[in-house]
Amino acid sequence: MHKKTINQPFEDAFLIAKKPYLEKQIISILLTKKHGIIYAITYQSKQKKQNLELFNLLACQLLIKTNMGQLKTVEIQKHYPPLQGQYVFAGLYINELIYKLFQPNEPQEKLFSLYQSALTDLVNQKPIKQTIRLFEYTLQQLLGYGLNTLVLEEYDNDWFIFHPETGLTPCFNNTNEAIHRTTIQQLTNTNFTETKTQQASKAIFAKMLKHILGEKKIFITQMMPKE
Repeated sequence: MHKKTINQPFEDAFLIAKKPYLEKQIISILLTKKHGIIYAITYQSKQKKQNLELFNLLACQLLIKTNMGQLKTVEIQKHYPPLQGQYVFAGLYINELIYKLFQPNEPQEKLFSLYQSALTDLVNQKPIKQTIRLFEYTLQQLLGYGLNTLVLEEYDNDWFIFHPETGLTPCFNNTNEAIHRTTIQQLTNTNFTETKTQQASKAIFAKMLKHILGEKKIFITQMMPKE
């Protein structure tokens, strides 16, 4: 093995997605603890094919570059029990959000911890809607679109509307898009047990996605069971 590779430290990582490249290579999208999203190319050996799997904590030896890094070695650091049924789709949905919303080569330790926590909840088959809504809500905060809940102290209104550019603003009528202040308070407390809170959180996140992605779609949602 090349001396530079031997001296390269192993990084904690999760495989987010991979795709074939040329005849015997693959491009992996990795969420690393120290460097955030990393795109890395590698030759697909038998060992890498066995270890480079979704929803396991990996130890990866990487040569990190600006555009496309190189994955030299990968080992499974922690086996998670395989996801089952609809939890598989939820995991794939979370993965797709990550690689479509975050830029590569930017430190994302909070995102790494958030992903690890969400994966644990999916493995343990916790209520799936609550797990997804909590992930989306926290992801929105990491992206800089967190709810400006101080507006509840500034206004006495019962109803508010969310816009990605302006945040929560008061309104006087209970329109289809309006959110009641008690629901906003539940969101602030990350309490997603009630259906109306889940629905409000989902609608807010959908607006943010539209604002960031435009006409681009989250592919896996077309395959997920309807909520």
